[in-house]
Amino acid sequence: MVRRRAPLHRSGETIHIRLCGELSIRASTIQCTQQVNPAEFNSFWDMLNPKWKGKIASLDPTTFGMGAALQFFYYHPDLGPGFLRRLYGEMQITVSRDARQMTDWLASGKFSLCIRCNAGSEVGKAIEQGLPIGSLDTESWKEGGSSSAAGGTLGIPSRAPHPNAAKVFINWFFSREGQIALQKLGRPDAHNSRRIDIAKDDVDPYNRLEEGKKYFDLAKPEYQDLTPIFKVVKEVLPQK
Repeated sequence: MVRRRAPLHRSGETIHIRLCGELSIRASTIQCTQQVNPAEFNSFWDMLNPKWKGKIASLDPTTFGMGAALQFFYYHPDLGPGFLRRLYGEMQITVSRDARQMTDWLASGKFSLCIRCNAGSEVGKAIEQGLPIGSLDTESWKEGGSSSAAGGTLGIPSRAPHPNAAKVFINWFFSREGQIALQKLGRPDAHNSRRIDIAKDDVDPYNRLEEGKKYFDLAKPEYQDLTPIFKVVKEVLPQK
């Protein structure tokens, strides 16, 4: 048991961040079940069908909570900046920062599709109440699903008082024993280890990688720069 902890950061120190073994898998598109036939969608490009123009809501792409979805759209080789420009520049998307508001819009039929309405817990509550809302199975689409490191990171002070102790802990943490502990005791909404040589019985089915499906790994370093993504979004979004 750790009884005392040194400060994580002092002036002049460099903090080295390393991804830990945590996976998070997120559905990004929610539907109004009374207006949308899931069979119409085999690709994210199908969202650009003119019939959906003015019928899509989205979590504000310039705010917290859209990072993973935007990374997927921008860096996926089958989508890219062109898709992002058309989605937010041509489809007359209505943006909001209020998950409850967007959920109400879907349930009432004001909008047919919503991107990242599930950023909060409102969609789950609405489904439990029997409202006509559901998630589109985007993982079965041509582009596949995505996975990320969620909140799973480790920070190491560059001048830690006991660097060797930190190395011992990290080596244990990434061992089979450590990652089994992560899955059993970690965050319930994102506790799937990247290790594939351990059982996944403790992992919520929502966060399991399914056999035969492809996943775009958003945790890779080359996909971490959000600057060009926000540049594109701000260029194409209608100015308020």
